[in-house]
Amino acid sequence: MSTLVTEGIRNRHSSQTADNIILNSDGTITADGVTSSITSKSCATIQRTSDATTFMATSAPLTILTINITPTISTSKFLITAGGPFDGTKDVTTGDDRSQLQIYRGTTPLGQPTEGYDRGGGFYLAFFDSNNHSGNQVSYHLKIRPEGNLSNFPETILVKQGTSLSVMEIK
Repeated sequence: MSTLVTEGIRNRHSSQTADNIILNSDGTITADGVTSSITSKSCATIQRTSDATTFMATSAPLTILTINITPTISTSKFLITAGGPFDGTKDVTTGDDRSQLQIYRGTTPLGQPTEGYDRGGGFYLAFFDSNNHSGNQVSYHLKIRPEGNLSNFPETILVKQGTSLSVMEIK
């Protein structure tokens, strides 16, 4: 058994602190008498430990990170998050500098993509996947692809160290 010791948790709407945080055996958390309604049964995270630089000669999405997760409950859902630093793309012919990052389940894009530029920056994506997986393993991917004038290739892509993908099973 592990013990977390704290002097209190301050409620952001008052100056009162909670006296106890209880990590229940069913995966729920109780703080100040209120129990969370979401439980996590399985969680997986992957993070780039180095920069990924490549030249793309196609507009097809390039996989940056992949997580394969097998649910513990056949009817559960998944919360997928991704974030981190990236420099996007740079078209070596036209100088076009946009790229899109998106979460995929297998080959199916999920939610909306986010767009980035070669001048650098960060991104964050989240998607709640309620697809019926029937208890089978599910593969989630973070993919990037160039935007703009797609007839001019190759394009340079740089996804930075620290970019991560996380999947949490929700009961």
